[in-house]
Amino acid sequence: GPDIPREKVENQVSHIDLAPTIMDLAGIKDKHSFLGFSLVPYIKSQGDTDEKNIISEYWYRDEMGYSIRTKRWKFIMTFNKTSIKKELYDLNGDPREQINLAEDEKRITENFVKRIKRHIDMERRCFEVSSKRKIYYVNIFL
Repeated sequence: GPDIPREKVENQVSHIDLAPTIMDLAGIKDKHSFLGFSLVPYIKSQGDTDEKNIISEYWYRDEMGYSIRTKRWKFIMTFNKTSIKKELYDLNGDPREQINLAEDEKRITENFVKRIKRHIDMERRCFEVSSKRKIYYVNIFL
């Protein structure tokens, strides 16, 4: 709108942040309906503008995957009925994601695993999961 200055947000953002941002700009304060967060503090350069973690998830055949990206790190975790695979890349030193550091950087890897567990837990609380397949895979991980 005309009252909102044009600004470029340097931090990573996600599409799930759009609805909360629009609601915030419209003056609607219902923050419990969305997993995302308002980007208004980033736009106005005020408030808590710490780096966000961008979490994505996908299904491919019998495999489910989650990834988290920060400015420096990219963590990918995929799992199926029998195994879990973890990948960690330092995007500053390895932008082509060739060297998997998950075993070498166990503390960082486990921190990302905890974030994914929190994300899954939050999803469970926010949405009724109707897919038995998804429930099965999430349960073997947790």
